[in-house]
Amino acid sequence: MPTVLSVTTVRAHNGKADETVALLSKVKKVFERVGVKARIVQQMYGATPATLSLVTEHPSWADFGATQDKLASDSEMQGILAAARANPVSDIVLRQISVEMDI
Repeated sequence: MPTVLSVTTVRAHNGKADETVALLSKVKKVFERVGVKARIVQQMYGATPATLSLVTEHPSWADFGATQDKLASDSEMQGILAAARANPVSDIVLRQISVEMDI
């Protein structure tokens, strides 16, 4: 089964870089708590410079789907998302899902 990578890339609002990092760190911890490998990366050069991405790794599509189901009913994650919507500190500039090619 292919490894599934989910990437959410955000650009911090002016003066909100620290708050954006803090928000992504909270989200990363929730993913890790539910058993997902997660990392935060900063793009230094490329199509979306000066952005931050949360990258999650899932061993299969089934695991990816199960994770989405868990997060939909996870009160901590839902609280983080509600707070982010009420007081946005960044804009999502890219959402993508990729699969690893075993070649």
